[in-house]
Amino acid sequence: MSEFGTAPSQTIARHVRWARDLWGLFMSIDKPIIASLHGFVIGSGIEIASLCDVRKFQQMMHVSECRKLHWV
Repeated sequence: MSEFGTAPSQTIARHVRWARDLWGLFMSIDKPIIASLHGFVIGSGIEIASLCDVRKFQQMMHVSECRKLHWV
């Protein structure tokens, strides 16, 4: 239970996520990338599928994007 008190702050966690540049690594692959989509494709799954060179859609596929509403 001691690990619960050692979690990094949200600011540090956000910085680590951005420093990894997963999308850049994904796009640097020199071979064609094929996505076979079945079921629900939500959020980052849409982004990953859009980075692929070929997308194969199954009959029971649903695309959705979850967004939070922020009031100004």
